[in-house]
Amino acid sequence: MAQRADRRCRARRHVVRAQAPHTRRDHTIDWFGAGILVAGVSSLLLYLAWAGPDHGWTSGLGLALLGGAIVLTALFILTELRATEPIIPMELFKSSIFSTTNAMAVTVGLAMFGAIIFIPLYLQVVMDMTPTKSGLAMLPMVIGIFGTSIPSGNWVTKTGRYRPMPIASATIVIAALLVLSLLNADSPYWLAALGLFVFGAGLGFSMQLLTVIVQNAVDPRHMGIATSTITFFRTLGGTVGAALFGAVLNTRLAHHLAENLGTTAGSPSVDTNDVSTIAGLPEPLRSDVIDAFASALHDVFISAIPIMLIALVLSLFIKEIPLRTRATPGP
Repeated sequence: MAQRADRRCRARRHVVRAQAPHTRRDHTIDWFGAGILVAGVSSLLLYLAWAGPDHGWTSGLGLALLGGAIVLTALFILTELRATEPIIPMELFKSSIFSTTNAMAVTVGLAMFGAIIFIPLYLQVVMDMTPTKSGLAMLPMVIGIFGTSIPSGNWVTKTGRYRPMPIASATIVIAALLVLSLLNADSPYWLAALGLFVFGAGLGFSMQLLTVIVQNAVDPRHMGIATSTITFFRTLGGTVGAALFGAVLNTRLAHHLAENLGTTAGSPSVDTNDVSTIAGLPEPLRSDVIDAFASALHDVFISAIPIMLIALVLSLFIKEIPLRTRATPGP
């Protein structure tokens, strides 16, 4: 019986393949454009994560990497304008919805990843949690994301309106950053959980909706390119944000350690790169280091607020057009 059912399934698949029209199209892969894009992004990330923090932001190596990123970006744009099948067609940026939404995706990625990766650091260093406990302590943010992403998606489906959501997202994330900036060495966990929940609620309003907005604004033949482009810009923003806020944390931590420990701030006896080492420091040195960490993380959250203010301004310029409905399939 199983063999007969299998033969029937194969016969049905054969009939479907025979009936479905097949048109072969030749494509040209834009290898040169892809290589330039990878090189330009890599140059920027090396400047932010390596050359700038280790060799100085105005060092010869750092400026060479930054200049290389700018030149390669310009070369990539020129290449895409002339490519037969560009990986990112420049014509898409003629749409104000596409350009504004991708710009907002970059800023949201900057603030989102830049802030999220340092919250577990606060939980482990300042609140003395284990890595497992700090991971579980992030659950309020997950609950916040689910609590707003699903209802907001249903609301957009029913009403066809999406413009209020990015505005609400940026506003709520700014409020969450203000709450997280209140954390200090003596703050209770409930305050951190509240900030995480509000942060997640703000992200839930825009994480997937920005993709829908871009997909709705472009021609159907560019649907895949538009989806991958906004994912790329969001990921790029997150990567740059992690490097940028890491530099902010290191700079401000050195400043606060100098204030709390005086001349011993830069001594080898204070290893701030190892959480277990910090936990094993004798008092009052441990308290001084933890207080410096809390103050530096406060500066990180405060520095993320101007970026989200830019995202809020960008959200005000996102135009609203009718949502595209599912087309009736042809013969």
